[in-house]
Amino acid sequence: MMSDIRIIVDPIARRWQVARSEQAGLTIPAPSGDHGIALGRDAHGAVVEIVIDAVRPGPAGLDLVAQHFGARVRDEIASLDPSHEHDRVLTVSSTAVVSTGASAVMTTPGEDVSVLDLDGARASVSLHGHVLRVVLSAAATTGWIRVTSAGSGALVATMPIHIDQVSGDHRAECTFALDIPVEQLRFEAVDDPFSTVARATRVAERVDALLADAERTGRRRPGRAARIADGAALLADSIADDARRSAARYLAAGMRRAVRSRMLIALATVAALVAVVLGVTIGGGSTSSSSAVGSATVSPGPIIADFPNGDSVRMAMVGGSTDVVPGGQWMMGLIEFTTRETGVFGTISEDPGVAAQRCNVGAPVEMTVGAMSNVTVMVELWPLSGQGGPMQLIGPVPANPQQEFRQAVPNSCGEVTELDGQFVAKYSLARAGQSAGFDVPSGIAPGLWETRLSMDGVAADSVTGGIVINVLND
Repeated sequence: MMSDIRIIVDPIARRWQVARSEQAGLTIPAPSGDHGIALGRDAHGAVVEIVIDAVRPGPAGLDLVAQHFGARVRDEIASLDPSHEHDRVLTVSSTAVVSTGASAVMTTPGEDVSVLDLDGARASVSLHGHVLRVVLSAAATTGWIRVTSAGSGALVATMPIHIDQVSGDHRAECTFALDIPVEQLRFEAVDDPFSTVARATRVAERVDALLADAERTGRRRPGRAARIADGAALLADSIADDARRSAARYLAAGMRRAVRSRMLIALATVAALVAVVLGVTIGGGSTSSSSAVGSATVSPGPIIADFPNGDSVRMAMVGGSTDVVPGGQWMMGLIEFTTRETGVFGTISEDPGVAAQRCNVGAPVEMTVGAMSNVTVMVELWPLSGQGGPMQLIGPVPANPQQEFRQAVPNSCGEVTELDGQFVAKYSLARAGQSAGFDVPSGIAPGLWETRLSMDGVAADSVTGGIVINVLND
């Protein structure tokens, strides 16, 4: 028997949906007990839909897909690029794949544990003394039952499927003396129980776990996260998994950019302190002195501007000169936006206090933050101390839209509220750092000019530090 399985990937919502085509969208998925995974069942209790909220399904999600839709569907999902939208239908053979699952609990020796195969038919697993027995419906395929640990994926037993001449049932059994509860075992009907595909699957699951670890670690230690992602890339390469290898390398590169960004912040801070204490110009190699106009002097920054809507911008001239000429280039080496976003911090199945705690420590549900806002800061130059000439509008700078590095700011959480079955809240998000070059107006007057920032026509309501440049004569 063949079945059509529909796979939908939404990279914006970070949601994966796997369902039988004829029943897609007709069930109400309920939490499975695994974080971010919900199951939809038909009237007979069979799982016909799985919804996974994650950038990429982890081992638990892939395991559930294999149990209820087969290894081919699992492998297809594992190969998809999570940054692109997908909507496809696979026609697969309804091979019996059974698992005790989280709900199958064996309380006494010899008690049957009923589970569902892919077609909704029932199969039972029982342990009689040291004999492990699996009884499948007459519609099940012949072959082997492969028994693995649900946690590690390690192979623990293999059993050939045979037909009972009396009952007509398809069954398999073997001697089983391991001290492992039945509910911690996974059962698959396969043609070759020793296939190398099993090893590749376990390695792929390990790669996914490493990528998830790297994403979590990157919020605090991007350098270590980059090394974890490098290891994931090597593992993916060992099984020729191009999709996972690319994802790991992309993540490692993003984390290394985060490290460089933090180094630039540190350099900018040191440069500012040196400029204040020693009175020297950073980057241009020229000594700064008090201008003839008042007591103002050049300054490379940094400047931090806080706006009424909660957004803030940090800028510093890292690697550039404070001396510029009309018609020339003015380089801003470090620009960082911190914006207010809407994030998801839990589901209604959890205690709201847990969501509030996640929000306060800056830990939104993994990779499930609200779409980043599109904000732009305007850079203006104002003459100092009565110099001639009007204000000069240098140009807009949009916030970096890149998503591979962003970090929630602890203790920036607003009120947690319920929306569409999830707990959401406004919080501050540090965006990826960037740089920019500006064209100096050819008609600008020589002298000292102060940098000011505005956003949507609104000036900053709080400014710390400052950037002052010296416009030279042509």
